[in-house]
Amino acid sequence: TTTGDGLANDGSSVTVVATPNAGYTFTNWTDGGVPVSAAASYTFTASADVPLVANFTVTPTYIVGTSSAPLVGGSTSGGGSYASGSSVTVVATPNAGYNFVNWTEGGAQVSSSASYAFNIAAARTLVANFSPTGVTLRTIATSVTPAASGTTTGAGVYADGSSVTVVARPASGYKFSNWKEGGTTVSTAASYTFTATANRTLVASFTISWSITATASPSNAGTTEMDSSSYKVGDTAQARVKTTASGYQFVNWTENGVVVSTVTPYSFPATGNRTLVANFLPTYQLAVSSSSASMGTVTGAGTFVSGTNVTATAAAKPGFIFLNWTEAGTTVSTSPSYAFTLLAQRNLLANFAVGFTVAATSSFAPGGTVTGSGNYATGGAVTLIATPASGYQFTNWTEGGTVMSYRASYSFTAAADHTLVANFVPVVGIINTSPGTLGLAWPVSATGWILQESPDLSPASWVTSARQVTTSGSQNQVSVSNPTGKLFFRLVHP
Repeated sequence: TTTGDGLANDGSSVTVVATPNAGYTFTNWTDGGVPVSAAASYTFTASADVPLVANFTVTPTYIVGTSSAPLVGGSTSGGGSYASGSSVTVVATPNAGYNFVNWTEGGAQVSSSASYAFNIAAARTLVANFSPTGVTLRTIATSVTPAASGTTTGAGVYADGSSVTVVARPASGYKFSNWKEGGTTVSTAASYTFTATANRTLVASFTISWSITATASPSNAGTTEMDSSSYKVGDTAQARVKTTASGYQFVNWTENGVVVSTVTPYSFPATGNRTLVANFLPTYQLAVSSSSASMGTVTGAGTFVSGTNVTATAAAKPGFIFLNWTEAGTTVSTSPSYAFTLLAQRNLLANFAVGFTVAATSSFAPGGTVTGSGNYATGGAVTLIATPASGYQFTNWTEGGTVMSYRASYSFTAAADHTLVANFVPVVGIINTSPGTLGLAWPVSATGWILQESPDLSPASWVTSARQVTTSGSQNQVSVSNPTGKLFFRLVHP
């Protein structure tokens, strides 16, 4: 039932009350299906019309069953059907010639009092145990160490000669170690069963327990396992890769993204809770082949973890040359030693041919660069290009001292091995430094070159210039002040 509904002045305080009938429990107040209060007595300020609904649910009921052991030992009362949360009291009354011992459930003692009271939250099956008058009763006491490390059941009063089972259950973060009595270990099993022949004081010992888990990344790449579900001080833990999926390879163990091991199994002392990840990477195959086994050989094939730096190497046999590496008909490298990062399956072909080697170099490294060196098949078109550096000039291509071309771009057909030199010379530039003064400049990198001067260009008139040479940036400079007549300058290399 509900009370408190009706008309209310805007802004006034309103209290509605929900009262469950027997067998029901109040759940909440809702407005249009939306919960507004979980309190049976709901107070709010009236600001609009409100259609409140008090929701109730059926209160679950549980059966409490009681029995006597032995049947002739006594009687019990208090059993029956009770609503969840109700207070229940069961009473054991011994018959003449018997004494009450305890209440047990599932063989474990729950009370040593003949009148046992509790709040019901589940079905209970209780047994009142009696023993003949004159039978000695034994008291079994239990405790835990360290404090709050766990709980125990089974303590109580038992008839002499009866079977007793005490059970130790660890709290979160602890692991059962043993049962002790007077400092002596009497059992290493958490469930310890014995015959009651004397009063006993048992202590359940627990130790700090750590949880260590192992997972795989990616999850479909493999499976992992730990050698135990929990660990205590002094334990050695072991994480291992159980299976590896096809196409993957184990790489390392990480914790919070930091690599802690690259081997499996990974053994370590247990010192705390840990979450380990076994990392796997896909594997790819590198296949290499030769266009002609009689012309050249190749190496470097294999199966590698994704991201591995690999090198495919080609070696031409005498009389043959390496041309290039191709993949599906496309040139991917002209170097016989082709290094790259493997990120997918690759199938490389090393191409060889009957041909020649063309070597092109610069006569003076700072003077310029050359391109076009390499191996060429017979009849192949060769183009060598000489590019002078700033402050230098290309003069010609020579081979064995013989001029082959005066063009910086020199093309010919491969018909023999060639060793060509691109010749570069530094250039003397003219700069005006100030009125009446002429400035000369040439590259600082032109080491070994000497500045000479002449008044008329006659061979015998050339002499080494005695003018002071200064350096500015990347240039050597000479200043000629108020020159008269004619003066000629040149750079020579002894």
